Amino acid sequence: RARSSARRPRHVAMLGGRWSTVASLIGAPATGTERLHARAMALLERCGVVSREAAENEAGGFAALYPVLRALEESGRVRRGHFVDGLSGAQFALPGAVERLRASRAAPQDGRDGRDGPDGLESVQILSAIDPAMPWGTLLSWPETVVAQTPRRVAGARVVSVGGRPVLYMERGDKSILTFPAAREDGPDLERAVRALLEKQDYQSLRVARVDGAEADKSGPADQLVRAGFVREHPGLVLTRVH
Repeated sequence: RARSSARRPRHVAMLGGRWSTVASLIGAPATGTERLHARAMALLERCGVVSREAAENEAGGFAALYPVLRALEESGRVRRGHFVDGLSGAQFALPGAVERLRASRAAPQDGRDGRDGPDGLESVQILSAIDPAMPWGTLLSWPETVVAQTPRRVAGARVVSVGGRPVLYMERGDKSILTFPAAREDGPDLERAVRALLEKQDYQSLRVARVDGAEADKSGPADQLVRAGFVREHPGLVLTRVH
């Protein structure tokens, strides 16, 4: 008996209690159409506007979702039109998203409309490069950089935007930065982006080796970054939290 007990598989566990079927609680499995409907509604809630580009990473792509989106439009639950320049083909949007787009078109676009709090960081967003809410690289083309290097949607990379305009792309590892046109306008956007990197990401210090493909302390934006809070420490730039 001792030998038989020793040979018992280790993954076998003795379970007690009462067992009962739950099939009646689960109900019938979802149909293919129901799954597509759920996927379409999730995309509409996530993106606001769904186009071919928004659905390219979904199973079956835009072609699979199009009949469901068209049926939703015919029933009056979504609207169809050309809402965002640069997106191809038909675009579908929730009514609330359309109204927000119309409102944003009439509002100031630079994040300096007085809605910021005392620290000026309410209009700053830091998103993972692979966050579904991050539109650049999928829904929108990446803004122009000064080097022949295109940002990528990879885990670990982040995009800092101010007032909806992308300012910085922090590469994976936090050692390299690419700047976008909003950062090169020598305005307050770059300073806000830099402050947000410390305060919203909870860094104690941040050492950057390269900016726009060059040694950080000799790069084109180096003077702007120093004015924004970085300190030159050859061959890089260091940003330290002030206590």
